[in-house]
Amino acid sequence: MYLIPAIDLRNGKVVRLIGGKFDQEIVYGDDPAAFARDYENQGAEWLHVVDLDGALQGEIKNMQKLKKIRENIRIKIEFGGGIRTLETIDTVLGAGIDRVIIGTMALQPDFIRAAVAKHRDKLAVSLDIHEGMVQVQGWTLQSRLTLAEAAAKLWGFGIRYLIYTNISKDGMLSGPDLSGFVDVLRMMQEMNVILSGGIGTLEDIKKLTALKSSNFYGCIIGRALYEKKFSYREALSALRTGPGRA
Repeated sequence: MYLIPAIDLRNGKVVRLIGGKFDQEIVYGDDPAAFARDYENQGAEWLHVVDLDGALQGEIKNMQKLKKIRENIRIKIEFGGGIRTLETIDTVLGAGIDRVIIGTMALQPDFIRAAVAKHRDKLAVSLDIHEGMVQVQGWTLQSRLTLAEAAAKLWGFGIRYLIYTNISKDGMLSGPDLSGFVDVLRMMQEMNVILSGGIGTLEDIKKLTALKSSNFYGCIIGRALYEKKFSYREALSALRTGPGRA
């Protein structure tokens, strides 16, 4: 299982939204590449980057910051936010990004079919849930699909990676939505599934090691690292020594 540090970008700065709300933003710095280098130096193998402006406006807005991050680290990067066209996927991959995250367009069958046909191994789909319903357009609009309905809609396209976020947990440091995540692992057995949202303590990470699903691919950590609740190096240690590793 990968522990994947997150960098959320808004107006070129490193930020975190509380509960997915754009009017509840905490700014942590204006040098995303420095955060990325620090995570790499502590042993991270992947970095999760989101363009919040892009997610809200429907097109990438922080491409220069993304390129700067790419220039400064050697580890792999997954990126989402504003991915609405096949051409945008090509542009991001052409900038040296290793995996592109599709959110709003994930529920468009023709788009997903075409994207997977061209870039299957370099795509992830994001399912972002609030009160049981899938949210789109930077978490500002609610779709008409439940988690189960969305999972069924995605089944059979050959998608390899899926990111599950319970928005009410995101940025709250109150622990992840393990029950919802277990449901996703069960429903999406054909995919490698990544958990996002809620990690606040080393104990949260240790609990993840008890999940034995073979498709549990990784966990994204954001605010807890920004606020130094623990270091990335300490998180790796907790992962290796958690109760599920006994």
